[in-house]
Amino acid sequence: MNKGITVEVMRIGTAAKKVALEEGATVAEALEVARLSQKESEIVQVNEDVVDNDELNSYELENGDEIILVKNVEGGKV
Repeated sequence: MNKGITVEVMRIGTAAKKVALEEGATVAEALEVARLSQKESEIVQVNEDVVDNDELNSYELENGDEIILVKNVEGGKV
């Protein structure tokens, strides 16, 4: 039997959602359960570390992780 984990998922400017997942769940799964999808102009951070888009389906979460969708800012442009 797998243990469960709880993570927080949010988009900057909105309230965080606590999400219960199976141990070994990925960032993509957490976003799906939280009913959030990444906009083209956003990057995903887990505990303030950027997660590349090609790792969203393989990056395994741990209990207490915080996932944030953040507007991507490049070259000083907003």
